Amino acid sequence: MQGVLGKKPYEVARQYAQRALSGQTASFENALPAKGGGKISIAVSYIPDIGPDRTVNESFALVQDITERMRAEEQRTIGLCQDGGKRGQ
Repeated sequence: MQGVLGKKPYEVARQYAQRALSGQTASFENALPAKGGGKISIAVSYIPDIGPDRTVNESFALVQDITERMRAEEQRTIGLCQDGGKRGQ
């Protein structure tokens, strides 16, 4: 996985994956380099599979591309800054 993500993003993901393997749901958002340049934003949730005896069998990862949402939030923030926060009043 480190070869796909790169060292720094892998280290971020690894700490959350370890939480899931200890029985805790863990989520984070991150930006990664995109093929062909630019960045993509992702939201990742690691969910543990806990057996009836309360041991963690494995964990599942849900990865969502949130690039468009992040761009929209950035544009909204820029707009609010440009009009002094009066938008929508």
